[in-house]
Amino acid sequence: MDKLLTMMDVEGKLRKVGWAFKNLGSLMKVAVGIFRSSKGTLNKKFKNPALRELLHNTITAFGISMEESSFLLWCLAELSYHRGGAWYPTGGGGAFSASLGEHFQKNGGELLLNHTVTSINVKKEGFRKKIADVVTCRDKKGNEKKFTGKIVVNACDIETLAKELVPEGTFKKRWIKRVSTRDTMDSMFCVYLGLDIDVRDYGVDTQDIWHIHPQNRTPEIREKIDYQFDYSVLPKDIITVYNNSPDDTACPPGESVISIYVTTKYDGWEGLLEDGKKGPKYKETKEKCGWQLVDRLAKIINIPDLRDHVKVMVCATPLTLKRFSGAKNGTPLGYRWTKKNLLPPMMWGTNVKNLYVTGQLTFPCGGMPVVMLTGSLVAKGILKKLKKMKEKEAKQREKK
Repeated sequence: MDKLLTMMDVEGKLRKVGWAFKNLGSLMKVAVGIFRSSKGTLNKKFKNPALRELLHNTITAFGISMEESSFLLWCLAELSYHRGGAWYPTGGGGAFSASLGEHFQKNGGELLLNHTVTSINVKKEGFRKKIADVVTCRDKKGNEKKFTGKIVVNACDIETLAKELVPEGTFKKRWIKRVSTRDTMDSMFCVYLGLDIDVRDYGVDTQDIWHIHPQNRTPEIREKIDYQFDYSVLPKDIITVYNNSPDDTACPPGESVISIYVTTKYDGWEGLLEDGKKGPKYKETKEKCGWQLVDRLAKIINIPDLRDHVKVMVCATPLTLKRFSGAKNGTPLGYRWTKKNLLPPMMWGTNVKNLYVTGQLTFPCGGMPVVMLTGSLVAKGILKKLKKMKEKEAKQREKK
């Protein structure tokens, strides 16, 4: 895995070729892993049923079967999870985002909140080259701001970039088709609870996490989740639950925060819209599903009157996740982890000279770790490019 990431950091075509020859054995193993299913490969290696189930847990928790998942993607997800850990940042995702914003501003960056990028202008430079020169943003009141820069990085949905933000004809039709037709991982229905009790007083373990198991994700259960919106009879293993107990910053002493997640399809919730808007039917279904999961959780953790202890309940559907993140189909995990979606890979450069793409749709597995990884790799490449540009400008000044 380390070698694979090292290759991505190698600059220059000749150096990449040299690196590939030097590590040909490792690359061959990676290539074979792309086309093998996770289940077939693991079942050949491990005979103990309990161990197999443990090894399957992380990927199946994300709503994808071991039969359709590529073994290479299992390695990226599962091994990195167990090797590096999957720790939630103290203070939650908001604290993590805030720290990034502070760091960005300390280093001279201008941070805009509640703004949406509406267009990226691309012009021709020379005979064949294209360059992005002006980025336009708009706030909630409709006020526009324009920015220019040597480098433009798109960290959101690639399909939105290709179809809505840049002028028509900027990207090749084949590239647009590739980013538009790849399936995404399922989205999620999320329930966030603020309780007026400390669940540890009721015997709930501080590290309690329940993952989805493949044997419980039957077609009947899938139908109930995705299109019937009936969460009242879901098996224990079909939901994922996190509690805040290890993080004392999440709520006052004597209280608890619990998050519940169920992977679900985007199109089912989209079908509840009335004339494209969230009407009474959508809102009633959202609240009903939230309370169904509260009642289900009450039985799982043996707190019969859990409803009475809910001070705050916030629910998020796949449509909510799309609205806040801009992610295609509200997916928190990028493209579906199948062999078909691995090749050809999505790379970070584009046919626009100074326009880069990063984020969960540019690298297998998706999620926050992939966003940080791809952002870091793109940033390193950009710094090298800017250094060369400065050196070139300095030489030109010397000649004058």
